[in-house]
Amino acid sequence: MGLLHWHILQRQQEIGHISMPSQVNIMLVKRQDIIDILPFVEHYLKDAMQYNNDWTYTDLITSFLTEHCKLWAISYDNKLLAAAVTQIYLYPLKKEVRVHLLAGKETEKWAKEWSNTIETYAISEGAKSIDLMGRKGWERYLKPYGYKPITHMRKEVA
Repeated sequence: MGLLHWHILQRQQEIGHISMPSQVNIMLVKRQDIIDILPFVEHYLKDAMQYNNDWTYTDLITSFLTEHCKLWAISYDNKLLAAAVTQIYLYPLKKEVRVHLLAGKETEKWAKEWSNTIETYAISEGAKSIDLMGRKGWERYLKPYGYKPITHMRKEVA
């Protein structure tokens, strides 16, 4: 039995495990479990970081350990398929959950459950919205669950 499988089976309650009937497991990883889980999600995080140059991998680890950002591990039938990074943003008129990074494979197996889980999480945190900036391909998976495409433009100046 691999370490990730052990974590899924032995630490479900501790990690903030949310189990769905379709065998999708969405885990909000607690700070004390970050170091154990990172080796299993590192390649997903680094894949997503290719399209988001706002973070280094060291920055991510620091943000998890200081609890500025949350790490999510997404599995199906105990097979890790994706990882996500979220952060709570406070604006004058609302609180928002921002999904900084989301990467994985076999998205059709977990997109609906992930969307439901992140929405439940946002509501539990008092957030009024969820913001996810990603590649165009995410639209086909998330639009059916209420996500609306918006234009986000960026120009690097230095």
